[in-house]
Amino acid sequence: MLAAEIQLKIDANSAQIRSIANRIHMLEEEHLAEPGNADYVELRTQHKKLVDENRRLTDELLSE
Repeated sequence: MLAAEIQLKIDANSAQIRSIANRIHMLEEEHLAEPGNADYVELRTQHKKLVDENRRLTDELLSE
């Protein structure tokens, strides 16, 4: 992947990460952030996947 493409993907992921983090925070404020809440679990899973992908992409970008 080209450096510009990698950076665009990182930026897109970062926007999604912020959006998901805000949704998680809302669930936490409503005291719905618990393992039994499927929405909360799914958001946490998506958040982790995107953060991991951004780490990998950042490493790839820095190694070029």
